[in-house]
Amino acid sequence: MTESWQKYPLLRILIPFILGMVVADGTMEYLSGNILILFVVLCLCAIVLYMQNVRKGRDRFYTAFGLSAMAFFFLLGTILFGMRYEDVRGGSGQCGDAVALKGCVMGSPVKKARTCAVELATQGGRVLLYVDGDSADMEQVDIGDSMVVTGVRLSATCPLDLEADDSVFHAYRSYLFYSGIGATGYVRRNCWTLHPSDGFSVRKAIAGLRSGMAEAYREHGMSGDEGALVEALTTGDKTVLPKSLKEDYSRSGVSHVLALSGFHLAVIYAMLNMLLLGRLVTYRWRWLKSLAIVMCLWLFTLLAGAPPSLVRAAVMCSLMSLSVCLGRDNLSVNSLALAAAVMLVYNPLTLMDVGFQLSFVSVLGICVVAVPVCRKVEERAMSSVVFERENMSKLFLFRLFNYFVGVVVVSVVCTLFTAPLVAYHFHAVPLLSVVTNLLVSGLAVVLLYAASLWWLFFWWEWVRDMLGVVLDWVAGGMNSVAGWIASVEWGVMGCRPSALEM
Repeated sequence: MTESWQKYPLLRILIPFILGMVVADGTMEYLSGNILILFVVLCLCAIVLYMQNVRKGRDRFYTAFGLSAMAFFFLLGTILFGMRYEDVRGGSGQCGDAVALKGCVMGSPVKKARTCAVELATQGGRVLLYVDGDSADMEQVDIGDSMVVTGVRLSATCPLDLEADDSVFHAYRSYLFYSGIGATGYVRRNCWTLHPSDGFSVRKAIAGLRSGMAEAYREHGMSGDEGALVEALTTGDKTVLPKSLKEDYSRSGVSHVLALSGFHLAVIYAMLNMLLLGRLVTYRWRWLKSLAIVMCLWLFTLLAGAPPSLVRAAVMCSLMSLSVCLGRDNLSVNSLALAAAVMLVYNPLTLMDVGFQLSFVSVLGICVVAVPVCRKVEERAMSSVVFERENMSKLFLFRLFNYFVGVVVVSVVCTLFTAPLVAYHFHAVPLLSVVTNLLVSGLAVVLLYAASLWWLFFWWEWVRDMLGVVLDWVAGGMNSVAGWIASVEWGVMGCRPSALEM
């Protein structure tokens, strides 16, 4: 057990680091204003670490060093989380009174039932405004523009500032807060003015590229639920999906397919690796190939809006490419821990994101359980099969068998590892998610490959139209499978565990 634990030095650092953040989230009411005291204690732990590192040779010194290191990273996580928490909470400093705001538009307006949601970056922090107006009026709002709003009353999103009886919107406001939005507000019609920006912005250019891709899909006949699914899986814009379709994917246990994550990047990584000749590339050019793949993956991540699950996957794929170049294990717990540490240091509130939690727990299950099981199965299959140069069908069947076993094992492991989190956050556990994953995930791989080829041969009308038919058929198959599984009455088991039970 000790030897296994020694293999994961980053995990030994990450666990107390995350525990410190969890404790900080539960005690922010008492922690607020005392961060300076914790910083002093952190410095004392650092001094103890240095002194114990100098004094070597006795077991008790190593024990003291380990305890001091755990205390240091525990306090570091607490302090970083508290600082970020207070920073976002500062955006709600003007709540309650009618105020005037001026800020920069951070995202494209999202159409709601009666309003349009616009995110602004103001001097006090990020706020989400629900603007009353026609969709035509909001079409002129673009990323990077300056917006001036008058007479808006802001409502805090911080859990510490919410009313005790505000149970209806408490979960949604907490979600906004952990996403970095400190306040929300309603803007009446004609109470805002817009000052367009003519300067270049990377965020604006990426948004323009996404809208251009969506327009190209619609111009070439991809409409309805099928077209919305293709657009969501290739651009990351889930707002185009109907509510009923989202509910079908959620009830059938494959909502992760709609949220761009490691699954989608893994498919893109495999496709790029195949196009760049994979292992046929010599060692001299392997670094250049890996650099090209990593750049393409990060461009896709930015194109999709850089959600936490996709950023985690991009970091993991970058580390995997580096490991391949160095000749080491390309998927390990240490790589996962490093990706988590980088993301949490950059934004500690990411820890409370459901997608972040599900993504890391599922990949942890793959590293710890799925990969060893698949390797054992492959070794036993290899020992029982004799390959001949003249008979390549055995090799094809062997690879097909390994692929099927890998899909089944990964689906089962991810379902079991994420079941407690799914039950805690969504109060339900899909019982048929393993079966749905086998069907929907396979079709999703075909859809992503076909969409990539659609753009690659966009200039060739005949091939483009043929691939468009394939995309429409595959997307329709995915929606049909999700709808069929969701219609099974006993397919979902209700469950509401507490945090301790989870």
